[in-house]
Amino acid sequence: MKSAFFMNISQLKKQFISELNSIYELDEATAIFYLALHSIEAKTKTDELFGKLINDKDKFFDVLRELKTGKPIQYILGFSHFAGLKIKVDKNVLIPRPETEELVVWIIEENPSFNGTLLDIGTGSGCIALALKNKLKNAQVRALDISKKAIEIAQENALALGLNVEFLKCNFLEETPINRADILVSNPPYIGTAEKEAMHKNVLEFEPHLALFVEDDILIFYKRLALLSKKWNSIVYAETSEFYCDRLANWLMEKNFIFEFRKDLQGKSRFVKIRPNTRD
Repeated sequence: MKSAFFMNISQLKKQFISELNSIYELDEATAIFYLALHSIEAKTKTDELFGKLINDKDKFFDVLRELKTGKPIQYILGFSHFAGLKIKVDKNVLIPRPETEELVVWIIEENPSFNGTLLDIGTGSGCIALALKNKLKNAQVRALDISKKAIEIAQENALALGLNVEFLKCNFLEETPINRADILVSNPPYIGTAEKEAMHKNVLEFEPHLALFVEDDILIFYKRLALLSKKWNSIVYAETSEFYCDRLANWLMEKNFIFEFRKDLQGKSRFVKIRPNTRD
């Protein structure tokens, strides 16, 4: 039975943030609350200013109970927003990050009229491939992932959004089931297992480790991407880590690739663009 006690948005927000303060910083807890508010009741900060009441606070407390276990809000709600698209997510795929949107923007800015072939490696939910197809209407977009369940989620997203992207299951480190692509894009696993201890509980316990961690050579995916770009005469755009940029740069220089790093909005070296040296 639902409680008859009425609660306005400000009262609920105060309780939400108070109960999450041991897990999240204030800004993040506040953002989580507003995401839940919009998803559950289609209300906004403006409704809060007008003192509007919550219609079904029991739903919010159900969400709060799950949040207190460390489960990310996106998995609780079943979706995430990415580059203006609503993307279905579950435990089989990574939650799309805001910084990854910056990678998408970089590609679109440099290739505004692109009408060639584009391959997204390690697609997960399909967010990168779908965001690029949404903006680059004439591009032929394909995407790969090693996880069958991730491919199924990506296909569901493509169908829901009405975007024509082909998703293929394969182990990118061992095979590539297409002949070539003009642009390779990837947000590959790039976190060393030694970094696990420093990571947030809601990442370690809920997000798929296969999409996050590399056990041996931390650069293995970037090497594969770069060598494939040389074979296909393609350009690579990839997300990376500020902690391995120097190591990656040294390898790329040794192999005579042309490359550049780009910082994210937080000032961290987050992205790399790689292309073969045509003078080789």
